[in-house]
Amino acid sequence: MSGKYLSPPVCPFDSISDVLFEIGCQGDDPNKYTDYLNPFIDEYHSFNEFRRRVKPGLDVKFCWWLMRLSRDNSLIDLTPLEDKPLPSDLPDAVNQALLQSPDFIKNCQFNNLHEFSRILSQIDRYTTHNSMLGILEQIGENAHFVHLTNTLIDDEAISSSQLEGAATTTILAKEMLRKKRKPRTDGERMIAGNFDLMQAAWSLKGNSFSIRLIKELHKAGTQTLDQGKYTSGTFRTTDDIAVVNSDDEIVHQPPKHDVIDRLLSRVVNW
Repeated sequence: MSGKYLSPPVCPFDSISDVLFEIGCQGDDPNKYTDYLNPFIDEYHSFNEFRRRVKPGLDVKFCWWLMRLSRDNSLIDLTPLEDKPLPSDLPDAVNQALLQSPDFIKNCQFNNLHEFSRILSQIDRYTTHNSMLGILEQIGENAHFVHLTNTLIDDEAISSSQLEGAATTTILAKEMLRKKRKPRTDGERMIAGNFDLMQAAWSLKGNSFSIRLIKELHKAGTQTLDQGKYTSGTFRTTDDIAVVNSDDEIVHQPPKHDVIDRLLSRVVNW
């Protein structure tokens, strides 16, 4: 089925040379696969999309493995989490768990894809301090913030909810927000929750980033939803949750509930 999600094949090799050797052992020509040794020859695609873009006559799994290993070799380190001191208000148990965790000494890593550079350029052009001053001079500060409140916040609340599966039209969603009508469906409740979240984010913008702030924002964004499924403002206490595909195969398993506090403490500290 063309629309079926396929999990990427697990690579059994540690190096590019091992993959090229295996290609030769299978009677294929490794030279035909050299395009996939360039980590930035293509945009970043999921395996489901990548497999449709492979050149005819090439083995998809070899192309995928070469691309992934090439990108792994070009990863760039961000500031290590352990380079900054731990917050002073962390419980002792969390402090000890962080310091003893092997994950704590790992770097955050990323690939500098072409798309990142394009987006960063757009951010520099339109969201820097000087850019915002230019906008304010042209339309006036009051008009600028009215526009943000009445348009951008609405659009963000609606668009992000629709991406998450909210089944409603933009016209109906805008009508609900403008008239402050109570949501009637799960989709409308998602949009109302995201709208509340945007409002809360603005009102809490002066607060320091913390786990408490994360919980406050979570509460604001989910309090309109079914509390049998969502525990607003608190972390989950069970592990009976996973993202599955159409064949009920697990494609994402979130962290265990008892490490959420520790992992988010690392994010806050970083």
